[in-house]
Amino acid sequence: MIQAKRKFPPSANIKLVWGKGITTPKGASNAAEQVMPFSVRPEFNVEFSCERENASAPCIPITQMNLNFTADVPWSKVRAIRLKAKNGSSAKQEWKPFVSKNTEYRDDEGVGSVLFRGPFPENTQFELTLPKNLKDDAGRPLVNASRFPLQVATGAFPPLIKFPARFGILESQ
Repeated sequence: MIQAKRKFPPSANIKLVWGKGITTPKGASNAAEQVMPFSVRPEFNVEFSCERENASAPCIPITQMNLNFTADVPWSKVRAIRLKAKNGSSAKQEWKPFVSKNTEYRDDEGVGSVLFRGPFPENTQFELTLPKNLKDDAGRPLVNASRFPLQVATGAFPPLIKFPARFGILESQ
């Protein structure tokens, strides 16, 4: 219906002013000026996260690793993302992105986040790779593409995970 003649900066707040007296092709007009607020989408980027014991610690190997997009990305591109172990003797050396076990995605369907399900081998270096020229649903390029492939690491298993048998801790008052 309408389109701006210029691009607005990411995350900007814009007001669309629909002036008084604008008429339709059939002659209907508005009696008062209308102001419609609009927010421009943020830049397209990808954020990685995982659970850690503290901010400077590596990822906890028994938890999942997450990848969040600021805009939807077609499933055909997302499913090409890989998390690969760079060292260690684990039988599994590559993880594919996971969205939901209850959903089948079409190639053109947009995905806003994925996860990589653990457990992962402990004390291991990983490389997270994205497809070349990854773009969002609006065709915008990734602004933080230079961060990828991203180097990620896991630490040691938490102490309670290392026990081979079932056990419990009871506290008395």
